[in-house]
Amino acid sequence: RVLAKAVDARDQYPEHDVNNLSRVATSLAKELSFTPDQIEALILATKLHDIGKIGIPKKILQKTEHLLPEELEILRQHPRMGEQILEEANTVKDLIAAVLYHHERWDGKGYPEGLHGEEIPLMARIVGILDSYRAMRSDRPYSKALSVSETIAELRAAAGSQFDPRLVEMFVQQLDEEEGQQLRQA
Repeated sequence: RVLAKAVDARDQYPEHDVNNLSRVATSLAKELSFTPDQIEALILATKLHDIGKIGIPKKILQKTEHLLPEELEILRQHPRMGEQILEEANTVKDLIAAVLYHHERWDGKGYPEGLHGEEIPLMARIVGILDSYRAMRSDRPYSKALSVSETIAELRAAAGSQFDPRLVEMFVQQLDEEEGQQLRQA
């Protein structure tokens, strides 16, 4: 959990976004009949999936213009670095797989191994959606945050190519339920 806070601080994500996405991930995991241990691993994976960025130079992470090919290649090493950092915790295989494979794509065009479809571990597919959602909803040096509806439209547009289409729809449904709960509590 301490490592998760360090990763979030480096990426500068607001804590309330992290907490909201953790609740959505928990609801999604329950709907998928995850065990309590798998739910805990998923929550940690959503927070630790970019832990390998600790090994990426800050000038690459904070660069506002397009990355050069060699810089992009360095950035694409962060899943392997994350795997190496977490290797000692080999009893948490789901967590390691989620960290390693969260940039794989449903169509096989992702990295680090070009896995596609169901070859991609379920937790990694979920973390990929959560990571993309959070990135699109946050201001970045190279882009402004999208609205919730714009982000959902982007996720749906990438369903079947970048993301597992079934999980995208389940995620959107969980977001709708989370928003409804927040409105009821207000």
